[in-house]
Amino acid sequence: MKPIALDVSQTSGNKAGCGYYADCIVRGLLKYYPKLSLSLFTTWGAFYRDPINIFKRTYSSESISYPLLPLRFLKNSTPWCTKDELDEVLRDYSLIHINNFWHPPFKLHIPSLYTLYDLSFVQCPEWTTEANRIGCLEGMINGALYADYFLAISESTKHCFLRFFPFVNPEKVRVIYPYSRFSDNGYKLTPPDALLNMNTPPFFLCVGTVEPRKNQSLLLEAYNRYRSLTNQPVPIVFVGKYGWLMNDFDKQRCRSPYYNEIIFLDYVNDCQLAWLYSHCLACFYPSLYEGFGLPILEAITFGKPIICSNTTSMPEIVGKYGAILDPTDVNSWSAQMESMASSKKNVDELSDNSHRRQSAFNPSLLTKSVHDLYLEIVGNTI
Repeated sequence: MKPIALDVSQTSGNKAGCGYYADCIVRGLLKYYPKLSLSLFTTWGAFYRDPINIFKRTYSSESISYPLLPLRFLKNSTPWCTKDELDEVLRDYSLIHINNFWHPPFKLHIPSLYTLYDLSFVQCPEWTTEANRIGCLEGMINGALYADYFLAISESTKHCFLRFFPFVNPEKVRVIYPYSRFSDNGYKLTPPDALLNMNTPPFFLCVGTVEPRKNQSLLLEAYNRYRSLTNQPVPIVFVGKYGWLMNDFDKQRCRSPYYNEIIFLDYVNDCQLAWLYSHCLACFYPSLYEGFGLPILEAITFGKPIICSNTTSMPEIVGKYGAILDPTDVNSWSAQMESMASSKKNVDELSDNSHRRQSAFNPSLLTKSVHDLYLEIVGNTI
């Protein structure tokens, strides 16, 4: 039986949503299907390259191997676009599961499964850089033309993809939600260094890469409005590395009259993030567009109140179990802050809702869906 090739090129240190999705697939398969033979590609394609991750061996198991790629594949992107060379690299595998947007500009000799995250770079190109927009778009066009199956992280993403690429057979597109890595116990709760010497009261939390579509600027404006109307301040903590096109966010924070109550932590490790989720009063996610919205699921895992936007995938993920708001209505977000800060009953009600929502994202069920899809693609030969 030939192993499955799995792209893990974005699963290095400072992961974002794409990397976490690939990571949860690998860890789920190792836990629930330990005999499944996997070969993990720490670099994949001509678009996204992480020189450090190329040499990492994050996952360890008797069923795991790492391909010995020719040196030319590690040094530059050209060989990835050459059909004969790439087919030779993949000749010993039954399937390649692609997770970083890039698909070669041709059909491979083995089936390819292409993960669909979001299409924000098509629908709202002004939210990202030209290089990222072009790279993602080229990869998805090639995927639509040449991939054999597609794995969408939400129904919203699936519908959007089929709207832009109507020639793709809808039966080839499967929706499989991610699960939260915090579903498994074992994380030591560690406060971030910036909070070690602070007697931090309960706080609002916003997690996500700082970029235009994540809409942190609106949330900061809402916080200023909330604070101007209350004598019971609750600090707000922003967590996430800087992405792009948000150079004014620091200036916006500095201009706030409540600057000392606005804490920005950049990227934190999982133990620190688990501490933040555990100790926050409520989680706010004002994003304008999401393929899924992983921080929402992470907050659900900790049973925290969810206040998120009413666009794209977010109502699908939260269902009836959170507060869903217009991401352009500053007043509604400041009103929810006041509601969380002033009423324990409101906090407890949304917390109970999050606990009830957890069962929809069971790791074993979701991993089984991925495994079953692999079996379907390769004909039950793995």
